[in-house]
Amino acid sequence: MSQAHTFLKTDFIAELDKAARKEGYSIVVFNSSMDYYWEQNGSNISGRIYELIRYDKLAAVVILAGDLHDTQLQEEIIHNANIRKIPVIWQGGPHPGCMSIRCDYEDAYKSIICHVVREHKAADTFFLAGIKDEVNSQLRLRFWQEVMTEEGLPCGEDRVAYGNYLKSEAALITENVILKREPVPRAIFCANDGMAAAVCDTLKAKGLRVPEDTVVTGFDGTLTAYLSKPQLTTCDSDHKGQAELIMEQIRRFGGTGEVETVCTHPFRPVFSGSCGCPGTAGGHILTEHDRLCPPERHQGARRGR
Repeated sequence: MSQAHTFLKTDFIAELDKAARKEGYSIVVFNSSMDYYWEQNGSNISGRIYELIRYDKLAAVVILAGDLHDTQLQEEIIHNANIRKIPVIWQGGPHPGCMSIRCDYEDAYKSIICHVVREHKAADTFFLAGIKDEVNSQLRLRFWQEVMTEEGLPCGEDRVAYGNYLKSEAALITENVILKREPVPRAIFCANDGMAAAVCDTLKAKGLRVPEDTVVTGFDGTLTAYLSKPQLTTCDSDHKGQAELIMEQIRRFGGTGEVETVCTHPFRPVFSGSCGCPGTAGGHILTEHDRLCPPERHQGARRGR
């Protein structure tokens, strides 16, 4: 993996560690601070960390494909594991030589859209997409369009803009496009949490209330969603369920020598303040340190002093 220090990665690592310990395993994380999006195929020295992998000590290899963009490095790791008959679990859709985990968020995301339309009576909506023609951006846009069509509500191109997943562009689109509409849309669906937070800030700066005047939703379940005021309604990955799925496949390999070719891991909807629902209980935000070192560990350490 790469960039293990970020919010979603620490969640996943903590849950995988818990699930592995229950089965008598320990995890070893090989991590780079870079994701190699711009520097691929061995051109960066930090990639040497992956040369330290001791395959003879491993029961399985888990690759977070969306975080490690060096295709040559990916294939080298898969090849080294395959020739030693070590199962490779690839998070990010089907891939040769791996048991693949396909993330499925259609049901979860559509449930958020339906909830906003039906429960919060939002008939006039707008969709702030990510990068035009990028797969996940187009999927999220398509799911919005499908729900709008099923509900008999408008979803034409005049109700869509592309913010490239960036807060700065989302703020500009909100001010120069969305706020020019008469009336301002009752709900704005954003393709990620960062853009949703920027939309909320821009609306509030112009005197509008979220969610009373306009409902805003995000996607990803990032730290931004929980730090925002109000907290964002969003769609996030069930890290505990994903960790348990990985350990289930390792158990299966230990018993049969086989793993499933493709497993589906569903996302979950999180309804919160930005759509008018109650937010996280008590508004408590866990830091990365809290997630990896629960309070009981801290207390034990203090008692030992």
